[in-house]
Amino acid sequence: MLMMTCVDGSATAVQQASSVAWHRGQTLPQSPGLSTQLDFDARFAQMSVRLDIERLETLCSRWLNAPLDAPLRFELRPFSAELETAWPQASA
Repeated sequence: MLMMTCVDGSATAVQQASSVAWHRGQTLPQSPGLSTQLDFDARFAQMSVRLDIERLETLCSRWLNAPLDAPLRFELRPFSAELETAWPQASA
């Protein structure tokens, strides 16, 4: 699981049938195991955090008190404003 925060410039991402653009100050979660194409403009700079998908799926399974029905996947879209505000504290 890769969380990419755009710190300058802009980019587009395509993952399976989904396409999204993101820019400075936005974080985009990318699900593992899916074909992904990234296109960055000349100014693009990023800060990325890689999460261990097995640990994340185990944690979610514990919270649900049941095994997951399918691998964990995130919708390809930038974080909401609320999540973007909380993300620096969560990733510190």
